Amino acid sequence: MTQTLSESALQPFAYVPPATMNHPKATMNLARGEVLGFGVQVVQPNGGETNLHAHAAAESLWFVLKGRARFYDTVDHLFGEYGPMEGVAIPRAAPYWFEAADGDENLEIGHVTVVNKNAQNHRLNFSPLVERQAGRHTEAKSRDLSKHNAKPMYSVKYDSPALDGEVMKVTQLWDGGDMLQFSVEKIGNGGGNPGLHSHTGSEGAWFVLCGAVRFTDKAGVISELSANEGVFIPVGEAYGFESIDEEPLEMLHIKARDVRIESSERLDIDPLSRGAADKVS
Repeated sequence: MTQTLSESALQPFAYVPPATMNHPKATMNLARGEVLGFGVQVVQPNGGETNLHAHAAAESLWFVLKGRARFYDTVDHLFGEYGPMEGVAIPRAAPYWFEAADGDENLEIGHVTVVNKNAQNHRLNFSPLVERQAGRHTEAKSRDLSKHNAKPMYSVKYDSPALDGEVMKVTQLWDGGDMLQFSVEKIGNGGGNPGLHSHTGSEGAWFVLCGAVRFTDKAGVISELSANEGVFIPVGEAYGFESIDEEPLEMLHIKARDVRIESSERLDIDPLSRGAADKVS
């Protein structure tokens, strides 16, 4: 990761797996805004599970980077098992729990959350906390799952498309909630959105899966990112980017709408923005 200046409205970050694991689960918080959170959890095969729970005012998405995960929608009902480039979108207040599914390999899983700041985001427990969670979460009486209503989880999967002569292809994985959009953009060398643009009502984050990218902000600050690196974009901040490697660039793109802002629009500041021409974000 390189930057030409120390100050920028854009906030680069990097994911580095822990060298050792002293606990069953490690959480790396990589980007945090007013409504958007993005990080990676590393979960050991035994003892890293959580209890059946939900979040009252948050939408989230889990995306496997390495290893395998099992997600459950009741205490003992398996919703699905997921490997790399697969995962689940979790609507507001949808109950779930998960565990590492590979007995020989740690699970590394990306976690996106978007919170509705107009509501209280209580943790809703539907089973008792496991021993590992004691002291980290408030112990409360478990709720009756049969009396709880929420949209079900949704499975997502990214299959890398062939560019077939095109500069960019966008694979939309989730746009079924009120606040969270999640996609993967694949971009050939020199492609992207080089012109500056901003989003008036949403925070954003980009996370590089492979290839390399150059981000630029309105002050001309340059951040060059490669695999396992990313950048957080605050609401209304202008940026542009382009692929800078012979290997096609593939990036997670997270858009988190702040419901306190009446409308969310894309503003193209530089007429060279390829996004304006190709109608991509």
